[in-house]
Amino acid sequence: MKISNNILKYHLKNVYFISGTACGGKTTISKLLAEKYGFYLYDENRFYDEHRHIAHKSYQTAMTEKFSSWEQYFNRDYREYSNWLRDLAEEELEMIIIDLIKLSQNQQVIVDIHLDPGLAKLVTDYKRVVFLVAPPDKVLRDYYDRDGHREIYDCIMRLDNPKKALENVNKMLKYTTEKTLKSIYDSGLYYHIRNDRISKEARLSLVEQHFELNKKNISICRKKTTL
Repeated sequence: MKISNNILKYHLKNVYFISGTACGGKTTISKLLAEKYGFYLYDENRFYDEHRHIAHKSYQTAMTEKFSSWEQYFNRDYREYSNWLRDLAEEELEMIIIDLIKLSQNQQVIVDIHLDPGLAKLVTDYKRVVFLVAPPDKVLRDYYDRDGHREIYDCIMRLDNPKKALENVNKMLKYTTEKTLKSIYDSGLYYHIRNDRISKEARLSLVEQHFELNKKNISICRKKTTL
């Protein structure tokens, strides 16, 4: 069964998507918006274990793929690694969309998500999605200092050859970031490049302007619905 794009967009009209690259500021800005406007904050990472439990190998091959060890996981070809992450995000998106339709019926929702620009155009409108991005050198510099990413670094450091594995993961990050940036730039969708000279408050204001948010014209339901 296929659901037409206009139907998806209608049922996601109360959802604002914040996507982009690693270290682009997605988590910071989505949290600030949720706090300021009373939005329900949907972090895709929070629901991954639940979605993976639903996944079936006949339909979600990336989500159900098993690895023999962390050595295999981190040392596979960096392009294969990157493509697997892309497939993982696409498979989980179907489950995320169902969550968002349920959550957004009576409240506004802000989503911190990895979303391909092409798929974004299918599920939402120009004024409902923002891409916050960082250049590859900044991603490589800051990635392991982010929430949850330090655990990745610590895991790599426990491998037999941590230097080799870290170099491979960094190749994957650079390759993925470059591909993601090109797809965003080519999409015509709104994006903002992270710059340490620009405060988070200034970036928040830019996102608010794009989403056309203000406390006078937005209907806020502060009752938090849970799945």
